[in-house]
Amino acid sequence: MEGVTPQEEGRACTTSDIAVSARNLSKIFRTYETPLERFKQVLFGCKRRYCKEYNALNDISFKLLKGEVLGLVGRNGAGRSTLLRLISGMLTPTSGELTIQGKVVAISELEAGFNPKFTGRENIYLSAAVTGVSQKEIDDKVEEVIEFSGIRTFIDLPVATYSSGMCVRLAFSIATSVVPDILLIDEALPVGDGDFARRSFAHIAAMRDAGKTVLLCTHSLCQLDVCTRVIWLEQGRIGGSGKPDQVISAYQSFLDQLDGKGSAEKAPSIKPRWRPASADDVSQTALLALFEQVFGFPQNPLVWRWKYRFADTPGTVVLEGERLVAFCGGIPREGLVFGQPESMVQMGDVMVAKQVRGILSKKGPFYLAIKEFFGSKVGPGLRYSITFGFPNERASKVGVIRGIYNIVDKIVEPRWAPLSSASQQPYISSLIDTATDTSWQQQIDVLWQAMKQDINDVAIGCRDSLWIKHRYIDRPNADYLLYFVTSQSEVGDIAPVGLLVLKRHENNGMELLDVVGPRSSAPVLINAARQITATDQAPYLFAWATPSTLAWFASTAPQVNSTEVLIPGSNVNSPEHALRIKDRWWLLGGDSDFR
Repeated sequence: MEGVTPQEEGRACTTSDIAVSARNLSKIFRTYETPLERFKQVLFGCKRRYCKEYNALNDISFKLLKGEVLGLVGRNGAGRSTLLRLISGMLTPTSGELTIQGKVVAISELEAGFNPKFTGRENIYLSAAVTGVSQKEIDDKVEEVIEFSGIRTFIDLPVATYSSGMCVRLAFSIATSVVPDILLIDEALPVGDGDFARRSFAHIAAMRDAGKTVLLCTHSLCQLDVCTRVIWLEQGRIGGSGKPDQVISAYQSFLDQLDGKGSAEKAPSIKPRWRPASADDVSQTALLALFEQVFGFPQNPLVWRWKYRFADTPGTVVLEGERLVAFCGGIPREGLVFGQPESMVQMGDVMVAKQVRGILSKKGPFYLAIKEFFGSKVGPGLRYSITFGFPNERASKVGVIRGIYNIVDKIVEPRWAPLSSASQQPYISSLIDTATDTSWQQQIDVLWQAMKQDINDVAIGCRDSLWIKHRYIDRPNADYLLYFVTSQSEVGDIAPVGLLVLKRHENNGMELLDVVGPRSSAPVLINAARQITATDQAPYLFAWATPSTLAWFASTAPQVNSTEVLIPGSNVNSPEHALRIKDRWWLLGGDSDFR
């Protein structure tokens, strides 16, 4: 079956522009019950078949240009991994033509190929040698590999002591260090942490812009935003090919048609009414339908995918039969706890269908969704060290009663009056134009490094340029205002003070969503925001903040109002681990996904 070609998409191309070309590509796997049957097939195969055949790929055709990122989606057994293995040269096609132009590097199981007894540094050289990279070339790049992986502290320890996340970092860094012409990624990136995933996708985008080609095989539809084209495989054939949004929509509709058909397997005589499962087991359409039912308004699918883009799975669901009745999402975030790096996850979109919302027992959907997520992913030694969220007081208390939450902090709402522009202030506020300003990311990283010196007594999410870009610029339909605040000395020298992120609310003030800068700059940043509020003719400036954050702004004398929003931690695996940061969170409204 023919996929969408570059010509069909309206782009002229020559043979030299094509990185991968497949024509009528098929792959058949043969299995034999005994070695004797295999021997008979060799001798008498022309007269009789002694094997069973499985068509993993059947008549696949497509062309992939240099500089494209192709996403492959489909159910397990659809043929995605087989296609990548054919392109990598691990398998040979049964029939058809496959043309590859350029050096291919494949990442499938990220830990594969590492010698667990060797150190991380030794495995860099081992992996490089296996892929044909010269000693001099890897000598020149070894420091770059270690730096990108972010595991320098552990690089001279045996890989056997590494977590799966550390193996992810190291393997991806090695595979991309020599910038292959064609990079194949088979279900590898989703297991990386949020910060690593952001940097990895930024690297993929840079490869794309440099004319390199990437094939990304994933179950996580949220991660296909980086793709220029998507192919959907079903039972070894192309079910759809084209622009990501179009193919994803068709694939989700297909999954919806499967919902409710049930399983052909015989059910046990006694089974619980509700069962937890991975959110990958249901379609995005079903999740968005539950969102609209629970919250009373539709969720933009693009926002949903942006929100969970760096998660290995959007979260945990609870099913009643095949019907979705509850969901607990997890949005990855890298951060610091008392100055030390730790992985965090924001609880997002905790939802329970209306018809079962009142069932709050330990066998009910609310409990099962959160308990399954916390139990499998949050705690010492697990995927995420700590969690946080923004539920109201009622939902928080239910979680506490059921033993899945402990309350670690709260949200208050400070307000400030606008500050007249007539007031003489020794600073300049400049709206950032990210389309033309080429240095804004570097400036934010400098401010974040300065801020890190003052946060050794709190838990805080990372605020480097990659996160700021993802949160406030890449969000679909983003309407945030980003300002650099600078000071000018008497001799005219300009010095950075900090970053402000603001949002207008019609007839309801100007919201301060984020600041990046040292603590000493906090009062200046508040006054700069107040002056912007006055210029915008907004009635007041306000923020969501924890008390630890508010302490930075104490000298500005805000009016502080209470809210019903509490910050829960996980009480499932190690309550003490979560309670060590009680009343120590540094959070603003921008740390949520919805403001």
